[in-house]
Amino acid sequence: MTTSKRIAHLSAPEYQSYVKRLERRYGPEKRWSDLAAIAPPGRPVKGSKRRPLRPRSVKLPDRVWRTLASAAQRHGVTASGVVAGLALQAAAGEDIDRAIDRLIKRGILTPA
Repeated sequence: MTTSKRIAHLSAPEYQSYVKRLERRYGPEKRWSDLAAIAPPGRPVKGSKRRPLRPRSVKLPDRVWRTLASAAQRHGVTASGVVAGLALQAAAGEDIDRAIDRLIKRGILTPA
């Protein structure tokens, strides 16, 4: 599904694949702790501190960014999503394509 296409304009198969993708990522079987970017509802446990997510910039050489971007495009995700997913998984030193496939399989990344 393209980001410019509204849900009302999706064909039935496009809408079904969109719903399946959302269910894989945010389905009822997921625990709050599995959803890395979403804080669980309610107050944090006494004594623990939650830190808000803030946008950060990552400076990489053009060659590295292009490698990440082309790998991300092959998998239908964004390069920024790959960087965030790799950082969350501490996947440094692993094969980028295998790491992206694992992140998609776990629902951390969703093909756009």
